[in-house]
Parts: sequence; structure tokens; C-alpha cells
Amino acid sequence: MSERTVSNLLARYDELVALSWSDHERLKLVLQAQQQVILVIDGLQPDVGHEVLWVM
Repeated sequence: MSERTVSNLLARYDELVALSWSDHERLKLVLQAQQQVILVIDGLQPDVGHEVLWVM
């Protein structure tokens, strides 16, 4: 699998995640059903460019 393919798939994944988080009613129902939220913080330092902080 090429780097470009992976980058394209990651971009599509990011779009799907963003779309799922924008549906506030659905998100409210999901969170009520599981009764808890686990927050995750992760850092990434790429070979080139600026550091990235992921908060999920």
C-alpha cells in the first residue's frame, strides 16, 4: 500500500469521524447509553513539521 493511499484513507476516516461527532442528538443518546466518557490525550512528533496534539 502506498503512502498516498494511506493518506487518502486517513483523510476519509477523519471526515467520517468529524461527521459522526457533529450529530449532537445521536451523540447524546450514545453517551447516555454507556453512562461514561473516557478522554484520551496523545502526542505525535512527525519527522518533518510541527508536533500534533490529539485530544479525543
